[in-house]
Order: sequence, then structure tokens, then C-alpha cells
Amino acid sequence: MSRRSTAAPLLAALALLAAPLTLSACSSDADPAPATTAASGSWSSAMGSCLRAQGYDVADSDLVEGVVAPPDGVDVDTYASDWATCRSALPEAIGGGDQEPSAEDLAAWQEANLRVAQCVRDAGFPDFADPVDGEWRGAMSTSDDDPETQAFYDCSDRYGPNAEGAKG
Repeated sequence: MSRRSTAAPLLAALALLAAPLTLSACSSDADPAPATTAASGSWSSAMGSCLRAQGYDVADSDLVEGVVAPPDGVDVDTYASDWATCRSALPEAIGGGDQEPSAEDLAAWQEANLRVAQCVRDAGFPDFADPVDGEWRGAMSTSDDDPETQAFYDCSDRYGPNAEGAKG
């Protein structure tokens, strides 16, 4: 039996927001602590600096790799709120601000995630649910040992919103 987490939809949403941003290396006016930054001036260093100022033990290198899970022992809802606050405080040039995805972006996410869901069902998990408005709503295991989770990761890499060629 796999472990289930109600935080999975929240983490998936954070991952969708962070994944394209973590790939950017635009400059910033942020002045993160040099000893803890992986790429000074990047989104990950500015975000990491802000999250550390909020009291979280996060490494910029984790943010560069797209790790958005709350640190151990942290309340998920509080972390998500602080994440949003930090993101809003960053310059728009590096993916900050209060930017909301466009209707076109949401439609593209929904289409890509529908392909992911079908891929997971085709991989032997016929009850895997479709996303709603581009977001995953059901509980999902957070264990890499779970076959359904591994199928989800594999399918997301191939068909998800951030996959190569996902818009076409």
C-alpha cells in the first residue's frame, strides 16, 4: 500500500510555477548571502534568500533542481503562503511579482496534463484521474518507490507542461 499525501496537489502546483523559473538565470537586484547561493543573481538565489529570511532551511541548489517540497517539519500551508509572498517580492524580470498564468497558459497546462494522465493510465493505472483546470486534485504518493508515482514522473517528463515540445 502506498503512502498518500494531501499536500501533493499543492506541491504539484508549486512545481508548475517554479519549474520554468528555475531554469532562468536572469539578473536581479537581490543580494543573497554568498555562502548559500548556487548562482548569485538568479531566481533560485533570490528565492532562497527570501525563504531563508522567512526562517526556512533551504539551499539554492535545491531550488535550481526544482525541489519545492517544504523542509521537514514545516507546515505545508504556511510554507506555500510564504513561498507566494517571496515570489511576489521578486522582480518580474526573473519570474517574480504577482503574475498569473494567462488563459492560454492554463489551457496548455490542461492539455499537457491530460496527456500525462492518459500516459499514466496506459502504464497500468486505469484509475488515475484527469487534472482539473490544469491542476492535479487527487492525493498522490510522494514516495519514489511507488510504481504509480514513478509512472507519473516518467509521463510528466515526456508529456507534462515543461516537457520538450509540450505545446505542440
